[in-house]
Amino acid sequence: MTIEEWNNLDTFFDEIDSEFYFAYSDYKNGSNQKKRAEAERIIRQVVDRADRKVKQHIEIYNQYTGGENATPYARVCAYEDFKSYSFFRGNISQIRGIIKDEIKKLS
Repeated sequence: MTIEEWNNLDTFFDEIDSEFYFAYSDYKNGSNQKKRAEAERIIRQVVDRADRKVKQHIEIYNQYTGGENATPYARVCAYEDFKSYSFFRGNISQIRGIIKDEIKKLS
């Protein structure tokens, strides 16, 4: 991948992080059930978009799930909590760290 493609991915995951942050706040602290339900719908969409993007880019998936030497089972275990709302922002930070490392390698 080129630096531009990596930068585009970084921008994508930055936007995902922002969308999740604001929706998660409403999901946890919404003043009524309707607001919390709407926030959960948004969160599901954001998490699904991130999940699809990671799986589309095997370089990110492989590094996130343990590197080149990880077994398929280890990858599944490592990726299992990726979509968990509680850990999602931290996971996105890890993904962005991987992307930034790749940008540095190409610079």
